[in-house]
Amino acid sequence: MAIRWFSDKDRQELRDAAEEARVLAELEQKFAVYREADRTPLTEGQLRILNGELKIDPNGRAKD
Repeated sequence: MAIRWFSDKDRQELRDAAEEARVLAELEQKFAVYREADRTPLTEGQLRILNGELKIDPNGRAKD
């Protein structure tokens, strides 16, 4: 007699979660820009601010 720990639905959810994690890692690898010190991903907006392309207005509007 075999003991079934996971149902078919559980196994499918595990496969789906693994696929989602793989796709997320692939997207981060392809599109994330990392800081040198701690390899924390930068958003596009943060990168634009650091490059001087985007000026921040205290009123919440972007300056050109």
